[in-house]
Amino acid sequence: MSVVWVVENLKRKTTVGSLSDVVTDISWRADLTTVDGNVTHTGHRHGIVTLSNPDESNFTAYASITEANAIDWVKATLGSTIVNETETSLEEQILGLKNSDEKDGLPWGATTPF
Repeated sequence: MSVVWVVENLKRKTTVGSLSDVVTDISWRADLTTVDGNVTHTGHRHGIVTLSNPDESNFTAYASITEANAIDWVKATLGSTIVNETETSLEEQILGLKNSDEKDGLPWGATTPF
């Protein structure tokens, strides 16, 4: 069971100084999913990080950014403590769902664990 980090959006400015297509903000989501029998439990966290001004000598334009680049930037901006806290909170969400005596659902459909 491992956390999956996803980039939901990149906000960019057309120009910053002499640079073009500069990403300024990254909207991210972290997901953790586990299957327990026929019940799937999923925890989510999301947020937005604002990137510092780009270094012209190490600049990546919008069209050249990969999701892996953006995830690395999110984690670097958040810092290892917050990344670890985020991943731990997802594990706690899953544990809470598994141990809850409250369930949502419809009698004619699948029971939703949250």
